[in-house]
Amino acid sequence: MRSRVLAIAGPHGHSSTIPVTLISAYYASSARQQKLPIISHFCSLPRKLPPEGTTPASQALIALIYSIIRQLTEIAPPVLDCDSTCDLSAERFCKLDGTLKSWKEALSVLDALLRFAPPILFCVIDRLDVLEDPSTDGYIQSFVQVLVRHTM
Repeated sequence: MRSRVLAIAGPHGHSSTIPVTLISAYYASSARQQKLPIISHFCSLPRKLPPEGTTPASQALIALIYSIIRQLTEIAPPVLDCDSTCDLSAERFCKLDGTLKSWKEALSVLDALLRFAPPILFCVIDRLDVLEDPSTDGYIQSFVQVLVRHTM
């Protein structure tokens, strides 16, 4: 049996997201209390100015995917039965340079790690809407597509 996606969305706007954030926090806390596998990230824009050539939204999007990748490596089995198409070597992780230039590589690593996710995995991503920006449009869509593809 494959996972099912539950998405909770609230109206846009900072003050209106508090109830959705509380629901997200509740699901994350409940899963942890029950010792269920969970990956989670609560999105926010960085407080300090990003490096030149990047936007706060793109920097926060990179933080999101790297956070999810790190959490997936922590819950992955100690020994992975990888075929030649599933390279999870240290060299591959070194290609992730912290910018959107390595986005496709980060998505590929995420996709590979999701193959080894447990049958039940809670994934809570709160405030994804704060990352919406012209600089992140296609990137957010590709990220969500990879996540959803592993639930079908």
